[in-house]
Amino acid sequence: MIPLPGFLRNSIIAAVDAAEKKLGRPPTYIEIHAAAQVLYGNWGPRFVYFGYTVAFLQNMYREDIFYCDKNFVYWSTNLNGGDKEGFEKFSDRFIRLFPGYHLDSGMHIRANKETKSLNL
Repeated sequence: MIPLPGFLRNSIIAAVDAAEKKLGRPPTYIEIHAAAQVLYGNWGPRFVYFGYTVAFLQNMYREDIFYCDKNFVYWSTNLNGGDKEGFEKFSDRFIRLFPGYHLDSGMHIRANKETKSLNL
């Protein structure tokens, strides 16, 4: 994971909330990027590109800041309102998909003590 400066984190979170409020449903990547452009203009030459918005969202998802659907199309900061069935945070998804494993502080997958594993 890449640590993001506070102003970028707060800008992305505000853009997700603003887009969701405007649309009345969870926004997609491009809708979040458009909301950020409206709220903050060009974030500077390094952050104008859509790909950065996608990378920031994915990175912050791994920090359990956002909920998203199973296909990583729609994003939200909460589970209130709208059709958010199937939305989950990263930690919830990881536990559901990989029972018996956990992530250490470096985000490496490790077997739990009760999980059988091979010692190679």
